[in-house]
Amino acid sequence: MREARVAAARVAAVHVHNVCTALRRAHLEPRIVTGVGTGTAEIDAASRVYTELQTGSYVFMDVDYLRVEGIEMGYIPSLFVDTTVVSTQWGDHVTTDAGTKAFALNGPPPMPATGEQGWIYSYEGDEFGRITLAPSSRRPTRGERLSLIVSHCDPTVVLYPRYACVRGNYVEGYWPIAARQSSGAP
Repeated sequence: MREARVAAARVAAVHVHNVCTALRRAHLEPRIVTGVGTGTAEIDAASRVYTELQTGSYVFMDVDYLRVEGIEMGYIPSLFVDTTVVSTQWGDHVTTDAGTKAFALNGPPPMPATGEQGWIYSYEGDEFGRITLAPSSRRPTRGERLSLIVSHCDPTVVLYPRYACVRGNYVEGYWPIAARQSSGAP
């Protein structure tokens, strides 16, 4: 998969380079050459064709990008949805209060931010999620809060009115999410 991404990025860089060369010949100097993405940033930066990299997802990361083979820029997840365990009555799973209303649905399932082994999250409706437990995994308790790395950051962000900015165990502030703010129009 990485080899295919490298090859495609190199083909695109050659095309962009050729377009920029043609523009320069026509005395139209491109001041900003922008493109690429989080998944190809290290490849595209090395091409030296681009003057700006559009790597927006790197600031959050998500399960989707964490599964991309060969992203070597050292990105770490920073966008989480907290959920509470609301039921522990079943032997093989626990139920949480974060369902399809809490996460984007166009990516892999969310995963525990703590690196818990043997936990597999799945949706159990609008309001609830399920964490299926491997026999040897730690069993969370009822009322326990769990942080999950979001499945796909962009469409998850717009589900919420603001970010809670957390450092360690402290909320340092709240930032509004502009896409969710009212424009004032009727």
